[in-house]
Amino acid sequence: MTLIARLSKLFQADLHDVLDCIEEPASLLRQSVRDMEQALAADDRRLEGWRHERAQIITRSGHLERSLEQLAEQLDTCFDAAEGELARALLRRRLEAQRLLSLLAEQRQALEGRIATAHSRALEQRGRLECLRQRAAAALSADDAPAGERWSGARLSVTEAEVEVAYVQEQQRRRTP
Repeated sequence: MTLIARLSKLFQADLHDVLDCIEEPASLLRQSVRDMEQALAADDRRLEGWRHERAQIITRSGHLERSLEQLAEQLDTCFDAAEGELARALLRRRLEAQRLLSLLAEQRQALEGRIATAHSRALEQRGRLECLRQRAAAALSADDAPAGERWSGARLSVTEAEVEVAYVQEQQRRRTP
């Protein structure tokens, strides 16, 4: 390996260490939890808006159905009295009300689909958020531990020389009664 390549690798490694120290993983983890909570709150507000819109559609549909019942009674009266012009006007209103009722049913069905999808997505996101909170709590508690109690990958690696020394010591311990 050339000297320049080795120096380049050394510089990159040091740069990555500096960036890791600057980023403060605990702060990034807490910010990630806050971001997820904000996104979940925004989704909850959107879901609540859709539920409110669905309630309004249900109310409006109920009013239209009652109006259609009244129109049916009025049409009976008009036909009994042989009022053709008045019956035509009532039929126009009935047709408009039926179309509006059909449109409201379509809107309600679309909302039901959006609500169901958003609800299942929110449940999934809440699960991920709880998992992230648990991992953050574990990571932050590890950061709060004294330096001697923290585990790091560098300290866990064992060299061949250490293994040989431990082997020899264990052999000696077993030989002496």
